[in-house]
Amino acid sequence: MVAQGGPEPEQYDEFTEVVNNIELYNYRRFREIIVSTMNENTMHGFGYIKPYGYSGDFMIIDRIYKKWVSPFENLKKWDIFYHTLHAPKAVRNRKDFFLEFFSEKTRTSKGLNVLILGSGPAIDVFEFFEKHPDNNIQFTLVDFDPNAIEYSKKKNKKYASKIKFVNANVFFYKYNEKFDFIWSAGLFDYFKEKHFVFMINKYYNALKPNGLFIIGNFSIDNPTTVFMELFSDWYLNYRSVGDLKRLAGYASINENKIFVNMEPLGVNLFLQLQK
Repeated sequence: MVAQGGPEPEQYDEFTEVVNNIELYNYRRFREIIVSTMNENTMHGFGYIKPYGYSGDFMIIDRIYKKWVSPFENLKKWDIFYHTLHAPKAVRNRKDFFLEFFSEKTRTSKGLNVLILGSGPAIDVFEFFEKHPDNNIQFTLVDFDPNAIEYSKKKNKKYASKIKFVNANVFFYKYNEKFDFIWSAGLFDYFKEKHFVFMINKYYNALKPNGLFIIGNFSIDNPTTVFMELFSDWYLNYRSVGDLKRLAGYASINENKIFVNMEPLGVNLFLQLQK
């Protein structure tokens, strides 16, 4: 499969089975076999190289959204395969979840104030305004990576009057207003439990009465875990529905205010905390 430039569609199941049965001590040997693909010209190679210094950077998320495929003929099959995996599908599904959720909320409410933690490329915000250009929702986008902020500013240039861009670490960001909604889809699954709970405590207080805090976290049922770790050194803290409810309980959130939703694949869970 490597010799032919990647798996063909009819080989996907076989290739996935091979990958899922590779033991940790054989990771290095396997990477030596696919070394010609381990560069920024493939999706998994970009994830492995980490040109911005961290996993899940704004550019890899942007490429997942766009179903980016390498311009090099000998690498295209790898990227086509990559986008069939559950993890990138779940990332695209969570963008759709975002668009559907806020489209529904803005039909029934006016002048909403929304905080996004770990905003990344902000393609979700851009697509929202493309669909609802006259909506008066206000977004505050917070990301620690100045490259992500710069990228999202350029992408959302024509909607700049409706967006506040903040280059800050979410642990230290000092908000001075209250929000109707707080959204964080791809950040909390990098946190240890104590940091997860700390962040709930910090930002739950930023909600207006009846506000909602939505936290995305990859599920323990992610079937793409081995692929992510083997091909891209991409590690997350996977959690179950019960784990998310337990952590919200540690933050002293009333159990009647705790809900968990998910995207269609059940790979990306959404903890929802009502004020």
